[in-house]
Amino acid sequence: MEDQTAKLEALKKVYAEMILNTAKEAAARAMASERKAVRVGYDLRNTKDEAVWMLVRFKEMIDVKVAVSV
Repeated sequence: MEDQTAKLEALKKVYAEMILNTAKEAAARAMASERKAVRVGYDLRNTKDEAVWMLVRFKEMIDVKVAVSV
């Protein structure tokens, strides 16, 4: 009887460790996803800023060509 109790306790401990490890892995994946989302947002803002800069530069070039041709 005592042997079965010890085996049951060991099984409970292993099961608890499995659940804990699963939770830790899920938390790590969630944090990695959050970091990736932040990185994507940062890249998106930079891309938008660069696009605006390019449009402004393009407009300046067109304005110069129009002024020269007039």
